Amino acid sequence: MMKLNRNLCLLIAGTIAMGLLTSCNQNTKKPDVSGTDSQTSTETQTEAVTEGSTWKNGDIFANGDYASEVLATANDRMLNYAVTLFEQIYNTYLADGQHSVVMSVIPDKNYYMTQTESTPPTVDYNAFFDVFKNGTAGFSAYVDLTDALSLDDYYYTDIHWKQECILPAANLIAQAFGHTLNAEYTQETVDVEFIGSYTDEAPDLGVRTDTLTYLSGEVFDGVTVTNYNDATPSDGVLYETDITGNRNTYEVFLSGPTPLQIIENANAATDRELIIFRDSFGSALAPLFCEAYAKITLVDLRYIQSSVLNQFITFEDQDVLFIYSTNILNTAMVMK
Repeated sequence: MMKLNRNLCLLIAGTIAMGLLTSCNQNTKKPDVSGTDSQTSTETQTEAVTEGSTWKNGDIFANGDYASEVLATANDRMLNYAVTLFEQIYNTYLADGQHSVVMSVIPDKNYYMTQTESTPPTVDYNAFFDVFKNGTAGFSAYVDLTDALSLDDYYYTDIHWKQECILPAANLIAQAFGHTLNAEYTQETVDVEFIGSYTDEAPDLGVRTDTLTYLSGEVFDGVTVTNYNDATPSDGVLYETDITGNRNTYEVFLSGPTPLQIIENANAATDRELIIFRDSFGSALAPLFCEAYAKITLVDLRYIQSSVLNQFITFEDQDVLFIYSTNILNTAMVMK
């Protein structure tokens, strides 16, 4: 069974002091991908598509009711860095255990948009996904989420997906681990002005505004959340519904970016444990696995080094999910 080591607080304090649990350390050791051949040369495949275009990755644009950001060129070095990092984690912590491992890529909303002459080019998504499907095939199963999602499942003024729309995607992942999700939920609306990734640009783009909905239900009655942002654990919440200030409203889910979080459910259907290596999309996804798992550990490699994970987690026989959005994978060196 997975557990946090007894001296966790002391270890976190030590790793903070060494710059290992941080969002700003620029001197962390990263996997060496200098000699890694690309499984699929996605940069080459998109070169002709973007030739002569004034668009560049990260530019904000509107397509109908939706604001989005350009993902026109895949960065092969970044994609291979991510594959190498995930394989390194597997070889270091998982290879000797009885783990079930799943890899999945979350498409950005551009994948589902209708392309016109006035919209920017898009990356070759099939080639992008294949880098991870093929690159992680030696140690994980790949779950394709593309048919489980649609454009309606994303916010108009934010990069993220809507929790109330991703149950089919969550169920696909759960089924890969041998579970079926059957919990019943009630949709609740957060009574605050929605602030998303593209809110500042939204008026000029003429896109629709958003409201944030989260799922409540009896399945969460026995759930506790523990956050590890610094040297001591602190109580957390699944939904920070009283979010204030200029924070992105999506931070309602698990209170936003956190290096390490533990969700425990005394009423789960099994005593199994799930480790999720994730970016911010995982904040809305993770609660949906509460019915199946007694413990869920969320690891955000943007804020904690992979090299110290064994100081916080005892790896034995857990289910392990690597799930990241295309935008993060295309800038993967933000992960350590």
